[in-house]
Amino acid sequence: MKEDLFIRDESMLSDELPDDLLEEIDLALGEAISGVREDKSPELELDPEEFQFISDETFLAETDYGTFEMQKTFLEMAKQVLAPLGRYIKAFVQGEDYWLTLEVSEMMVSPLVSQLEQVELTEHYEKLSFFRALLLLAKGERDPQGQKVMKNVLKKSSKEIEKFFQLKSRGSRVAVKNLLGFYRLLKYSDVLTDLDVRRFFAVGIPSLTWLKKTHDQELASLSGISMEKIAVIRDLTKEYMVSLKEARLIRSDQLAAAIPQNHSSESSRSVMIDRDFILDPGYAFNVDPLKSSES
Repeated sequence: MKEDLFIRDESMLSDELPDDLLEEIDLALGEAISGVREDKSPELELDPEEFQFISDETFLAETDYGTFEMQKTFLEMAKQVLAPLGRYIKAFVQGEDYWLTLEVSEMMVSPLVSQLEQVELTEHYEKLSFFRALLLLAKGERDPQGQKVMKNVLKKSSKEIEKFFQLKSRGSRVAVKNLLGFYRLLKYSDVLTDLDVRRFFAVGIPSLTWLKKTHDQELASLSGISMEKIAVIRDLTKEYMVSLKEARLIRSDQLAAAIPQNHSSESSRSVMIDRDFILDPGYAFNVDPLKSSES
């Protein structure tokens, strides 16, 4: 049973949302739009002896040792997968591609939702399931004002997820920008299927640097992708990183040429280091990464 919990299948990718989650989403959106929480209904008094809620921590303590160890191990794995969530949403709020960021975030979160339910970590499941529902709702939003609201909703909800799962990550908009550009490259690969791409990002990829340092065998084990296709991803990674380097060099030359000769070295330095927006050639110059690396 333990090994089955870590196997990702297509049943985990369903976009159907339960009615109770939709009701919670309506409530969250109402709070985001109004900016204040209004409670006009009278408080309901409950008999504490009649209603007893058990946290996941208490549940873990009261289960048998084998189940406890399995759940504890799974939670540690879940934390590793979800670690990039904070930097994804931070870059999303700061203006990175709306659709691509949501897609990458949803691919990371969705498999964990099903797995948390299987291991009976109810509290973790409900919180992450609600966050996933918000991601899906944001993906369906077409109105610019509605997208702005969803950014605020997801920012708040992601903070709650980070706190509840005790996630620790350092934000990097540049890392997310480059990762989104690489995702676009994978999406149009003739070799990789949509399921391959979903499985790849379900690992929780924080950056291209992390990807470069991770061994092929580990990537295959974490994602369930064959070694042959991992090799394809590895080749695409190398080509894409070469294109990023070329874009940096091009932009550096452009900046250097734009600086008047009579400017001080300090002012020149301040211009040269401000390159946060030019690391992805697809964003900066509308250059095809593969064609760029072949030239």
